[in-house]
Amino acid sequence: MVRLSKRHGDRRGGDLEAELERIGARTHVVGETADAYTIESKARDASARFPRVVSTIRKATFVVVAADIYNKRNELQKQFEATRVEKSGKYWTVMAMTMKDLSQKTRTALTVTKAEYDLGLGDDVFTRRELEKVIR
Repeated sequence: MVRLSKRHGDRRGGDLEAELERIGARTHVVGETADAYTIESKARDASARFPRVVSTIRKATFVVVAADIYNKRNELQKQFEATRVEKSGKYWTVMAMTMKDLSQKTRTALTVTKAEYDLGLGDDVFTRRELEKVIR
């Protein structure tokens, strides 16, 4: 398990650690450069569709900027790339990203035009019922 929060004094590492534990991933640092960490995450569930992910996390922003996603045969199937990262208020945000599916030979691009945080939304906004209203 990566203990980034203790290594950097940043609570975001604790958030990452908690999320990885929640989904049952086993994660460790497999490389480091002056600018980034490379971490490998392996699912504990043998039936996971994508049991291994190798991610690059920028040290300065603590944002995942690239990820190689492997299928059950340990073949590289998908590649994620954050192509634009900006600071929105006090949060670093991926504003443009691509996901390539190498087996399907497809590419999906997502561009965020505006990101807002800390708007004081209540938990009731995120109930299944409320979220389904937005979809319709």
